[in-house]
Parts: sequence; structure tokens; C-alpha cells
Amino acid sequence: MDYRKYRSRREGAGPKRFILVKYWEPDRMKVRELAKGPSAEKPIEELHYPVQDVNPAKQHRTVDAEGDEAGWDWDDQIAQIPISRSRAHPQNKEEMLRADNLLDRRHRELEDIPDDTPGETETQSDIHFLRAVKVEFWLWFSRSDLEIPVDFGSDDPRLSGYEYAEELYDYLDLSSTPPDETGYKHLTDVYEAVSEDRPAAFIISYNGLNKALKKAKLYPTDQGSNRSNHEKLTVLLKRITDYVENKRPE
Repeated sequence: MDYRKYRSRREGAGPKRFILVKYWEPDRMKVRELAKGPSAEKPIEELHYPVQDVNPAKQHRTVDAEGDEAGWDWDDQIAQIPISRSRAHPQNKEEMLRADNLLDRRHRELEDIPDDTPGETETQSDIHFLRAVKVEFWLWFSRSDLEIPVDFGSDDPRLSGYEYAEELYDYLDLSSTPPDETGYKHLTDVYEAVSEDRPAAFIISYNGLNKALKKAKLYPTDQGSNRSNHEKLTVLLKRITDYVENKRPE
């Protein structure tokens, strides 16, 4: 997509579509478009695409947006090319604040809508979608180590790593399935089940789940390890099983 088409699309997004810029590269940016999904179980539908011919020194210029490479972050996992999350910050801040304002407006509207009416159903659906959008932006700001522009209430659908551990323990039936016998096929089955009926525990993305488990010190993070992915998975599931079976509150 060229930049002019992207700008037109973004400016006409409205209350049920949000643009989350993942990062900038020297001549393009990677974008996630979050649109309202068909149901409460699937509040968001996503579209991923690059926006071409972007000059980061001119478009949405920030303090560190110089013409040389000094302002770039380097990410070895993306073909060893320079990226910048700081340059995506202005747009993402604007979109997150827009979602937050819309969510507040929908909450106020809900107070004046009679219960058990189509209007209440639609407004509740919008609220569910906007909460999920806020969480996706929260994840991006958290991963990018940038200040989050809005506060979160107690009802936001985020769980700690320990709560994720309990959910995974139940979903993978680790009470009767040894961790070393749980392979990626099991995780695929869980993913498919969750995609059809996403509980609050899985409302955030895989990266958010990963980060939460690491923060809870359940995920194996030793950089020098030669473990295979399956061995790392086994370690994770053993730690989850130990946590839930030995420390879970009654």
C-alpha cells in the first residue's frame, strides 16, 4: 500500500477500525489494522500490511528522527535491518487515545440505554471491541518500553503470568498429561479452540502471553542454552505444573 492510500484509509477509519503501526523501516512501515470482529468471542479482526515509500525524517517527525542511522533501533530478528518503534509512537499514541475516548463515550451512552434492547447489545459489543483494542495498544507500548498514554481500569482483560499459567494448566489438562508428552500439536489444538471461543485469558496476543510468563519467571530465559524448542516447552510446562499443583491457592 502506498502512503497516500494509507493516509486516506487511516483518516476515514471511524470508531470501528484502528491503525497500529508496529515499526518503521527506512522506507516503509509495518501496520496492523484492527477492525471490529463479528462477535464477543472474536472482538477483533486483523489485517497486516506494509506502507511503502515512507520517509521517517519527514513524516511524523519526532525528536530522534534524524536523517542518519543514529536514531534507529536495530533488530537482528528482522533480517538485520534498522527499525524504529519511537517513530511509530506519535501515531499509536493518537490512536490509543482515540480508542480510550470512544470507550468512555460508549460507557456514558450505555447508562441511558434501556436494558435488554438492541441498542444495549450493540453498545456492549462496541465496549468489548474497544477494550480489546486498548489491550493491543498496551502490548505494543509495553514491548517498546514507551510510556503508555492511558490508564487501565480494573476490568481490563489483562492477566498476570500466574493467571495465564492456571489457564494453560487447565486448557492443556496438565493434571493428567505429563509436560514432556505435551507437544506443539496440543498447543495447536488449544489455539484452534481458543480462536473459536476466546476467554479473557487469551484476549491478548502470543507475545503478551510470552512476556507475562517470563515476568512470572515461569518461562526458560537462559540465553546460553542449547535446548530445543520442545525442551524449552517442557521446562515451561513443568514450571507451570509445579506452580499450580504446589502453590495455587485453594
